[in-house]
Amino acid sequence: MRKRFKSFCLAVVLLLALCPSALAMEESPVLDAGLSLLEEGNPFLEQYNRETGKHIDARFPLGCPYFFGGSKFESIGMTREAWQSSKYYKEGTTYVAGFDCVGFTRWVFKQAGWREHPSLSNLISPYKSGNYFITATYSVPDDLVSQYLQPGDLLVLQHASGGYHVMIYIGTLRSFGWTAETLPAALAGDLDYPLVLHCSSNEDYYDRYLAYVREYKPWAQPTDGGVMVSLLNAPTDGCDGVMRNEDGSTLSYYKFFGYNLTVYLTDDVKTMQWVRWR
Repeated sequence: MRKRFKSFCLAVVLLLALCPSALAMEESPVLDAGLSLLEEGNPFLEQYNRETGKHIDARFPLGCPYFFGGSKFESIGMTREAWQSSKYYKEGTTYVAGFDCVGFTRWVFKQAGWREHPSLSNLISPYKSGNYFITATYSVPDDLVSQYLQPGDLLVLQHASGGYHVMIYIGTLRSFGWTAETLPAALAGDLDYPLVLHCSSNEDYYDRYLAYVREYKPWAQPTDGGVMVSLLNAPTDGCDGVMRNEDGSTLSYYKFFGYNLTVYLTDDVKTMQWVRWR
């Protein structure tokens, strides 16, 4: 019996050696496109390439910046005048152009060969559009939500202020191949919280693009945010700091292999739901 058990174990080891992808993270056209808009050296882009064997490059060295109303890939990195004033921008002022949250998700889906998703107000209301699947995540603890999700699922939010936001689920720290032993100690308990990719306010982008505009586009203002990865509703008591964005919002963050991994909390959200749109 012991000899047969050893033979079985050897067969399993050989099978895994011959099929390393059996344990590797699955590649995804959504992740190919979405992660390519992060900045060069971003640990999630680098880890994705390591786990899948792909060679996805950052399309923009500093990452794709946020721009209110931005929807055209061809305009990223160019300068645009704000078409209206908001908490993000002042009308008549020139900024470095990029995507807004919807422009980003629609571009990613187009690159993946998926249909363009409708407006966020339609997505969040099942009474306005019925051709999508709402994932059954109500009343599920935050660290178990990922058991119900697939990369590419959308999280649509409506804040108490009335504004909307949209994010793309991309997996978990565990699914990216990290373990409690390979992560910073403060993140060891956060392996299964959802990771979301989105375009939103982020002080790091402002600081990064401030140096860029001073050197290359001195007539423009840096944008307050860009494409980033966030942990959704993870504990913040062990975070390393809090960034204070130009629009007045704040984000707690963990130091993460040279990157500030932000925690996005939904405390002020009026309505939210996960949507599977294909």
